[in-house]
Amino acid sequence: MAPSASDRFTETMHELTRVQDELRGVPDGDFARRQDLHDREAELRAELRSLGADWTDHFSIDQLKRRIAQTERRITDHFGNRLSHTSGAQTGYGGGLDPQILHWMHRAMDKAGDLPAMRAELARLKDQLAKLEGQ
Repeated sequence: MAPSASDRFTETMHELTRVQDELRGVPDGDFARRQDLHDREAELRAELRSLGADWTDHFSIDQLKRRIAQTERRITDHFGNRLSHTSGAQTGYGGGLDPQILHWMHRAMDKAGDLPAMRAELARLKDQLAKLEGQ
């Protein structure tokens, strides 16, 4: 028999706690292991969000509209924090950041900001709003 949603939620929470405990013990210089643990932590958090979505997200239309606006603002703010492409060294005047480093920084910011999860949450909220408005 397959585990219930509450059992999966509990197991996922326990694994998340184990990953966070292990992350605290990893030396600062072990970048690869720390990144692997951060990636696993992000996966577990996404799984928890998906498990909890069915139980908790019963919003009114006004609440959904506010949540959509907040999520859209978070996505916009995320892109507003990026360094300009003109910060790169391609200006011809010397100085600036190497364009490859700038690109790497933007990808790291996207990963750290969990941009795919924000976009998925926005899509889910819009779908939920469409269902409520269609009733």
